[in-house]
Amino acid sequence: MGFRTRNHTARTPRLFVRMLSGAGLGVIVLLAAACGSSAPPKQAEQVNTPQRGVPTGYTEFRDSARGYSIAVPSGWVQINVQSPQAVSLFAHVLKEDPKISATFGGNLAAMQKENMSLLAV
Repeated sequence: MGFRTRNHTARTPRLFVRMLSGAGLGVIVLLAAACGSSAPPKQAEQVNTPQRGVPTGYTEFRDSARGYSIAVPSGWVQINVQSPQAVSLFAHVLKEDPKISATFGGNLAAMQKENMSLLAV
């Protein structure tokens, strides 16, 4: 009992060419459909612009030297780390809540060295 083998190499290139030509025709049809749309372009939706200024319940921290300002919740203590009053304000915050020292350390020297400008707690 013998097995008969076929030579598939002669048929493979024709099958490959048919697959490519079919895929190419599909791409051309898709491009033609995309370019030939007669619908008018969709208008952009209007977006409400955010309000300018400080929201209710917030106060503004402004660092003019660095050119920025930020709104901070009114109940938070704001310390301008580079100001002369920073050391005494930070000491007062640590006295009120000693756990803060676990996060920020016991003094402002490292924050001042890093040129930090705002500490809000």
